[in-house]
Amino acid sequence: DASPSPIDRGDNTWTVQLLNANGDAVNDATLVLEPLMPGHGHGTFPATFTGTSTDSDGHYTLGPFDLLMPGTWLMTLTLTTPEGASAVFEAGYCIES
Repeated sequence: DASPSPIDRGDNTWTVQLLNANGDAVNDATLVLEPLMPGHGHGTFPATFTGTSTDSDGHYTLGPFDLLMPGTWLMTLTLTTPEGASAVFEAGYCIES
């Protein structure tokens, strides 16, 4: 879930749900979001946002993070499970002026 949806300039907050291959909630994981504007060579302040667990169903809240200007943003989400497994997910977004 994203607020606002779609993402836009200003404060944004994401809620993600982590499930394992069996569909069970993954709790106590570490999620770190790094918003970056590769074309401008900068990100946000602070540079990263750590997800906060909101329930026992694997939901985590990230943000609010301020996407301060229009342009292309690369959102990198790094996940580390309680067992130490990790994965990196990237998504690009273009915010219009």
